[in-house]
Amino acid sequence: MYFSFIISILLFGANSLEATDFVLANENGLAENYSEIVERIKEGDSLTFSNGEKFRITKVLGSGNTTLVLKTLRGTALRVPLNSGVHIKTRIPISEYINHTIDGHETVSKNGVKTVDLISFLRNEYVEVNYIDYKFSLEDFLSGNIDPIYLSKKDQIIQALSRWYETTHKMITIGDFASGQLIFNGSEWILSDWTNMHMTLKEYYEVNKIERISANIPFNTLSTAEMIVPEILHSSFFPPRELKELESFLIDVVYQKRFQSFCLTFFE
Repeated sequence: MYFSFIISILLFGANSLEATDFVLANENGLAENYSEIVERIKEGDSLTFSNGEKFRITKVLGSGNTTLVLKTLRGTALRVPLNSGVHIKTRIPISEYINHTIDGHETVSKNGVKTVDLISFLRNEYVEVNYIDYKFSLEDFLSGNIDPIYLSKKDQIIQALSRWYETTHKMITIGDFASGQLIFNGSEWILSDWTNMHMTLKEYYEVNKIERISANIPFNTLSTAEMIVPEILHSSFFPPRELKELESFLIDVVYQKRFQSFCLTFFE
């Protein structure tokens, strides 16, 4: 193990010999050649932002529609805008999607949803979160695209999934929720990404002018459990009937937790 660690350090050092120090932003905003820089980022490079914060990159983890995700020497995950352009559909600047993550975190966090931790951020430039060495996403799990070692642990994984859904009982919707963004680290499920387009259950009641608990309050109002919407319905791992049973189970978990919470504390 010690030998392997030394080899890893030596390899990282070798790569670092060709490393580049990039300045991604300054007081005027993103660098003029920002999009070109992002395409060139590699292991060993250093990224500096307008606040002077500097991150050494140890691995390029991947990219989505709006962000590039990197692992840092600090052991954290860093998200930066994918480019300096605008989203092809919404026409919103790509850099603003970083702000959606920042702005949406407080709501999910204070309402108890289990997410990655927001460590530091700078609007329009980056978000730093704790790095999760996850095994698979909910999308992978529903399709059976997981390591065979977990096939025999299906029931335990579903119970862990139900515990995550319990943490969402105060939410009607979570912005940009998708099954690929809910990840399993081997023991628990964690939400890795979101936007700021949430609606809490309390907001729902306020909008609908429901002021007190009564038999008429719809505790079975739409919940996050109904946002699974599996992309793959024909799977030998989860046949359609079993998939529907799983969805119903998770919805019931949320409703029960919601009812218990409301009875004890929600409108105190």
